[in-house]
Amino acid sequence: MILFFLTVRENQLYQALTELKSNKSKTIVTMVNSLDNYEKWKSIVGKGRILPAFPGAGGTITNDILDAALTPRLIQPTTFSEISGKKTKRTEQLSLMFKHAHILF
Repeated sequence: MILFFLTVRENQLYQALTELKSNKSKTIVTMVNSLDNYEKWKSIVGKGRILPAFPGAGGTITNDILDAALTPRLIQPTTFSEISGKKTKRTEQLSLMFKHAHILF
């Protein structure tokens, strides 16, 4: 399973998706805090490639240095799902990858 994790700010999303549209990865995990319509994203990179995730993380940028941290699971876990909400082979594989790496959601 080849994944591409897109971790950008919402204001950088469309430029990043445009740059990724010719990337060979079948799955782009969009780790972006956004309430945007996924149809727009799919129209850029193609149907079936977007796997939305809502990161339980935050941080600040000071003097061009990012100070970021995961939010405690109790407060805001990182979540991901197919746009349809259904469990699929790729969501199960991604979940297993995170569990194997001891990154729990």
